[in-house]
Amino acid sequence: ALRRADRLLVTFGTAWVYEHRGEVVANCHRQPAAEFVRRRLSVGEIVSAFSALLAGPLAAKEVVFTVSPVRHTGDGLEGNAVSKATLRLAVEELAAACPNAHYFPAYEILNDDLRDYRFYADDLVHPAPQAVEYVWEKFTAAALSDEARRLLPGVRHIVVAAAHRPRNPRSDAYREFCRRRLEEIAALPLIDFQAEAEYFRRCIEINS
Repeated sequence: ALRRADRLLVTFGTAWVYEHRGEVVANCHRQPAAEFVRRRLSVGEIVSAFSALLAGPLAAKEVVFTVSPVRHTGDGLEGNAVSKATLRLAVEELAAACPNAHYFPAYEILNDDLRDYRFYADDLVHPAPQAVEYVWEKFTAAALSDEARRLLPGVRHIVVAAAHRPRNPRSDAYREFCRRRLEEIAALPLIDFQAEAEYFRRCIEINS
């Protein structure tokens, strides 16, 4: 999927990493905590790593960076603040240096535009559904054309329908459901619904 994509979204979450024998690791593999070193990446390290990617395997792709607005409370408020600032500075340098790199301000939208705890979930860390929808509206306005935004509800409807698993897939009602979705796909010839159309056709064939 990464090789086929012409656009990529990259969200930075934290600048804190764990190293094992000098290498950053994804998990501890149940090894003793004493074997790991926790440290914060520098702005330069992040910029260097992603500059190489943007000049290499991502050179032909449009890359949109975001910084996650979700606080990493395990780092402490002070550690989280420094981490987010490090990520934000790194993205700023990447977007300024690379013509195919862009920044979408999800972090600022939640923390500055929606600066009220009513936009957070009960844990006061993650965004509430209302905030997620608000950020999504801002993103689609920034990233999509007017025509794409007009088509978006219909596209979402078809994609959600293909992901739905019915209680009775062999019923006449579900076969009719699949036929209606294929008609909707035919009405949107500019959208690539190959996977969804194949799914609906397969359901009709299996259940006929």
